Amino acid sequence: MRLLVIEDDRVLHHLITKRLKEEGHSVDDCYDGESGFDYADSMQYDCIILDLMLPKRDGISILKELRSKGNPSPVLILTARDSIDDRVMGLDAGADDYLVKPFAFDEFSARVRALLRRGSDTKSAVLSLADLTLNTSNRKITRGERNITLTSTEYALLEYLLRNQGHVLTRSQIADHVWNYSFEYDSNKVPEDSVISGNQSLMTQLLINLIGNSIKYGVQGGKVTVRATNSEKACTFTISDNGIGIKEDELEHIFERFYRANKARDRSGSGLGLSIVKWIVELHNGKITVNSEFGKGTQVTVSIPAKTL
Repeated sequence: MRLLVIEDDRVLHHLITKRLKEEGHSVDDCYDGESGFDYADSMQYDCIILDLMLPKRDGISILKELRSKGNPSPVLILTARDSIDDRVMGLDAGADDYLVKPFAFDEFSARVRALLRRGSDTKSAVLSLADLTLNTSNRKITRGERNITLTSTEYALLEYLLRNQGHVLTRSQIADHVWNYSFEYDSNKVPEDSVISGNQSLMTQLLINLIGNSIKYGVQGGKVTVRATNSEKACTFTISDNGIGIKEDELEHIFERFYRANKARDRSGSGLGLSIVKWIVELHNGKITVNSEFGKGTQVTVSIPAKTL
């Protein structure tokens, strides 16, 4: 998730941003009130961590102006001001929570997670889709009984997608909530946003089956890579793994119902996963190809006709 830290104490600032990044968040940060307001006013952050006693501009005036402009980002105030009147003033100015310094970092993290849940359709600390679960409290990710390890960016992306199930997200929305301002890319090389015209639940099932298949037949400590690209004509998904692979003479049969490739791949399941994938692809007038080298891994590419937004 995309967070903003506005704190002038450099030691505490460093500790907070380090903690949030370790927990998988993308963090923008600044040390004074003027810069803090400019950052906060530029977009809707998933959560803003705001000190009250800042140079150049105080936290209360920042908060009041943000709320007057309709900015709904959850705000957690961090301050040494511990009187009841100070807490009431901060909450009445529009803060969502108030934490007095010094504080325990475990409590700080728990309060941030609670604020993130407020802006999500899912109020539980555990996010799930089918047999995929993400526990935001301990950052543990599982698919079935298998643990999954992700980079910080991959974790942030997965969390954002799971918090927004059922919503169509544009490239800009995803970039705003997953990457911070230090991330650089050449916008001239980024294709136009595209959408797939079809059944959302079926497309979700397609990805679940393909990713699940790669995980199921992967190797311990292996890697599954998911890439999505788009053009004026099609949206393309590529799922690659470095698992056990498929023998060349069996590739032509893998989309047949109940067919199982070599015995090494004969694990639990109905044998319908890939045949369902092919049916969904053909239903959307798409194409699917599989490249595999036995003992080295498999790559599945799905291309679905798209229209540019």
